[in-house]
Amino acid sequence: MKLEEFFWMEELTTIRFGLRKDGIMEIHIRKDCVLDLEEAQETVRIIGEKGKGQAFPNLLIPEPGSNISKKARSFSVSEEANAYTLADGILVQSVIHRMVANAFMSIKKPAKPTQIFTKEKEALDWLKCFLR
Repeated sequence: MKLEEFFWMEELTTIRFGLRKDGIMEIHIRKDCVLDLEEAQETVRIIGEKGKGQAFPNLLIPEPGSNISKKARSFSVSEEANAYTLADGILVQSVIHRMVANAFMSIKKPAKPTQIFTKEKEALDWLKCFLR
């Protein structure tokens, strides 16, 4: 994440995120961290506040060794969690992240259009289709 590519950025304990200048919200779950329910809820609150209630396409990037708690995963598919979401592109960098994402999406249907990608350019091209 290069600061000059963003309108704004925020950093919490397990997650960092910001609004890119192309209108896409980029969200990283930090390396070797577990995103818990409280930080997931705080992220949504900050995005709503800083984004002035606007919804964005999200590029989600779980870094190596990162994970999401069971409660945070359940929250992530809720209407509340997706209040400021147009679509989610999940950029997986490991076989384990791909397996977890696929399994989760087959069990709990995402509230918004969601795709899994291995190439950032493909994810960004897909997400740009959702820009208003």
